Amino acid sequence: MLFLVALGVAMSARCQSPDCFNPNMNGSVYGMAVQGDGKVLLGGLGIARFQSDGTLDNSFSASANGSVTSLILQPDGKIVVAGGFSILDGQSCTNIGRLNGDGSVDTNFNPGASSAVNALAVQADGKILVAGAFTNLAGQPRKYLGGLNPDGSPDPTFNPAPPYSYNYQPNQLNSIALQPDGKIVVGGSAFVYPYSVPFLVRLTSNGALDSGFGLQVGENPTSGAVDCLAIQGDGKILAGGNLTWDYSTFSNLVRLAASGATDSTFNPGANSTVSCLAVQRNGKILLGGSFSALGGQSRANLGRINSDGSLDGSFNPGANAGVYSLALQTNGAIFVAGAFTNLNGQLCTCIGALSNNDLPAQSITFDGSTITWSQEGSMPEIWGATFDASTNSVDWISLGDGQRIPNGWAYVGVSLPTNSTIRARGFTAGGQNDGSGSYFETIAATFTPPNLQTPPVILTTDGGFGFRTNGFGFNVSALAGQVVVIEASTNLVNWTPLQTNLVTSLGIIMFNDANSHLFQRRFYRARLYEGALPPPTIGVGSGTVGGQGGKFLLNVSGIGGQTVVIETSTNLLTWTPLDTNTLGIGTFYFSDSGSTNSPWRFYRAVWVP
Repeated sequence: MLFLVALGVAMSARCQSPDCFNPNMNGSVYGMAVQGDGKVLLGGLGIARFQSDGTLDNSFSASANGSVTSLILQPDGKIVVAGGFSILDGQSCTNIGRLNGDGSVDTNFNPGASSAVNALAVQADGKILVAGAFTNLAGQPRKYLGGLNPDGSPDPTFNPAPPYSYNYQPNQLNSIALQPDGKIVVGGSAFVYPYSVPFLVRLTSNGALDSGFGLQVGENPTSGAVDCLAIQGDGKILAGGNLTWDYSTFSNLVRLAASGATDSTFNPGANSTVSCLAVQRNGKILLGGSFSALGGQSRANLGRINSDGSLDGSFNPGANAGVYSLALQTNGAIFVAGAFTNLNGQLCTCIGALSNNDLPAQSITFDGSTITWSQEGSMPEIWGATFDASTNSVDWISLGDGQRIPNGWAYVGVSLPTNSTIRARGFTAGGQNDGSGSYFETIAATFTPPNLQTPPVILTTDGGFGFRTNGFGFNVSALAGQVVVIEASTNLVNWTPLQTNLVTSLGIIMFNDANSHLFQRRFYRARLYEGALPPPTIGVGSGTVGGQGGKFLLNVSGIGGQTVVIETSTNLLTWTPLDTNTLGIGTFYFSDSGSTNSPWRFYRAVWVP
């Protein structure tokens, strides 16, 4: 097994009390997202970003003329913001827009929503889900829920046309929760005379009703609305708000099985509104709102319960006014935001940070075919994970989405060079209505396991060893996944590399030295490659790059055994794959018959694990 050391960045655990993170906000905070570098984005009657120690980040400047209730961090560093505003950083932008990393407006993203947006979520493919009180999104009729492409254009594949469920239709949607399987849980309120009932439904990834989700709305006489949603690691669904459920048996926080059935064993007993949720990996659940009691015990607007719904007696900081937003860090630190001026008995205006008495833990392992990302303790529960690989920690290749396993996430069926670095990213929700979101990443460098440290062997008795008409050659036996260098010397002191190969599943490398006749004597050896693998290169200036016969020709060289994709682009942003090849010994030649279809075309060669 490959053992990996995590090098991820997280906020320092020095915040042992709220006053070490106290930006002294002058108004309520609703939207909140924590960046991977520990900086914190806040939304309220405006937008601001703070360093992990609570000081203002002066490199970020943005403004809005109304409330900002949702913030979504995208992996490219851009920030989707939403709420109730018409101007974003001086630009006309109705209720939804996007900022660059410095706070300036991304003028290419301006879909517009006809009324307030309450929640955002970014799907694994980068598409954006939007929920709120609107009836038009990006110029298209969308009643309270719609989808956008990453560029802000309407997603035509996602159109959940009413009715969403039986005879009930919502009058507003407040929260979105994404499941690892791509399904979408949405919550809000629906008017069924004479009640305003909590509305809860699950959709497929294209917006169609999931008929396998049994209890989708309060068929029983209930009241209120679903304000926040969260998905536990076991797939159960938490729904909070100002609500009663099942003939008032449950109040303000309920749990549903994956089938939609109410979990009758879970009844935390919040005596008023639950506005936000944050789930720890150990199953404990943080909740904030406007309540004064949990489980029959005094809890001032903030508390934590165990996975069975019982009160966690070890956590009781308290806030003197409503808590609207929560976010967990990978080091266990808890960000708390709302309308309060006192947190845990200390002066703290609207935003603060608390230490966590539950310790976090995570690790990444690779056994040669499966990457496992284990998460425990107070690590934030995530709804999705992606995995990337690199041989130089600069150029990253996407491996794909992870799958949920009991102790975390895994990516199955991958072969990586022994010097690869693996990056795992986890996507989590937070903020008011759990309508904000961010991601964190862990980067792990591989250590070659004992079995892959086995040295390669030059075979002398397999019939391939000896002189040939075109030189001296032999075969080398090595383990799949190893990178082997064959070198030559005339004095056993100075060695020259002649051939480097990534060993395939065959476990054999064929070698031939066409220049052996130039030397009176020559020695050979095979050894394991050390260091990061160089990326494949396009041979510019080699005489075989350029237009010939209506085609553009180029050659690619790299490590033998590597799989390389030739991609093209007209703008250096969007890349289209043209050809995939496993490199052999020597140079690979490629011709693009479609090169004349564009006034200009760029090319690159990308390694694929």
